[in-house]
Amino acid sequence: MLDKDLGNVQFQIEELALHDDLGKWMANEEDQRRQKSRESWMHLGDKNTKIFYSVVKVKNARNHISQLISKGITTTNLNSIKLSAPLYYEKLFNQDTY
Repeated sequence: MLDKDLGNVQFQIEELALHDDLGKWMANEEDQRRQKSRESWMHLGDKNTKIFYSVVKVKNARNHISQLISKGITTTNLNSIKLSAPLYYEKLFNQDTY
């Protein structure tokens, strides 16, 4: 209907409401798919513990910082990494950009 009467405010309001509803339903569907994939993973992960734990090990390794390289110097000491990383980002974000 809106394509025949573009100036009709009521049609525009209805279209916006339907668009919002569509977005909510799509988000709901995405959440359901995510939950089903997690459920499936947990079910398969329990049966395939070797695969499950190898994936967990890879994820943990990916999320772990084992070394930093700054100005050509490699740092592997955990305490040095804890001190160096925040200082780097503080300097980076506090630079004047003009």
